[in-house]
Amino acid sequence: QTRKKATRMSSDIPEANPYLERRQAKIARNESRLEELGLDGRFHNASCQAPTSFDVKHEIDDNSSDKKKEEPTRRSLRLKKIPAEEGSGGKRQRVEVEIQKNRQDRTLANPSSSRARIIKQSEPKPGTTRATEIDLQKCLYGAFDYPVFIGRRLAKTGKLAVIENANIMCENPVTSFNKYSGVCEFKNDVRFLFANINAPDSDIRNEFLNNGGQFTWFGGSRMREESESIQKLISIGKESGNSTACLPHGSSCGIVLWCRLYDSKRRSFEPYVCLGRLGYHSHEIDYSSGRVKMLWNLLDIDFLRSSAGQDGTCLFEDLTLVR
Repeated sequence: QTRKKATRMSSDIPEANPYLERRQAKIARNESRLEELGLDGRFHNASCQAPTSFDVKHEIDDNSSDKKKEEPTRRSLRLKKIPAEEGSGGKRQRVEVEIQKNRQDRTLANPSSSRARIIKQSEPKPGTTRATEIDLQKCLYGAFDYPVFIGRRLAKTGKLAVIENANIMCENPVTSFNKYSGVCEFKNDVRFLFANINAPDSDIRNEFLNNGGQFTWFGGSRMREESESIQKLISIGKESGNSTACLPHGSSCGIVLWCRLYDSKRRSFEPYVCLGRLGYHSHEIDYSSGRVKMLWNLLDIDFLRSSAGQDGTCLFEDLTLVR
């Protein structure tokens, strides 16, 4: 038993490894060579070691500690330790003052880049309403000598029915348009404005003023006062004037208003009603919605008040009585 135990212990002793022996010999030879040259191997290895990320981070922190801290670029009242005004009215008033101040600063710094600068639109694509001319008189009068379509409701719903009716009256081919925009532009100076009355869950409210003689219309969320579409509406509205006389024959300039009423019982919009031509009165920035708010004069107000539908009711009165 003692002999078996000794045999087992001798087998547990690892045999000599030739590779480790050669490695140790090379290390001893290199260290001896470094001593002859007057170099310490341990110091040399430590000095050639690459710096770690910890050393680099602390070096950057040490170098930047002497620099002056930059002030934050945010204009936050909380960061400036200024107490905010109570209520939403004070906040809105502060925003309005800030907007007006920024506009004045930009105007003083560069007068040529103020409101006079117009944001240009892209070139119209073929087959769209922007690339198609339209006869305004045919859109409103049709084949008659009086505005048969003013004060009348179309048979179909949606903006497509308005564009199709105009193309049929003018004998134009089928054209595409932006159904999400509140204004439809044509190649000549003719514009269709679309507005919703009594729309639910809307951040804007289109309404009639001065006994139905005026109407408020809001531009889209992407429209700005400097936008070409807004500037063109102002130009065409001023050129059309505020005359309530009949539309001159062959007129190719004007703005037509199309309104539709939301039926709360059916929970859907009714077809559009043509309310005739518009004349420019004024415009401003509505700070509650951030949109351009325009006030228009209804040039065909007399005809609208005397017009009646097939059932004898006046659609214009129905629209103006909505609250």
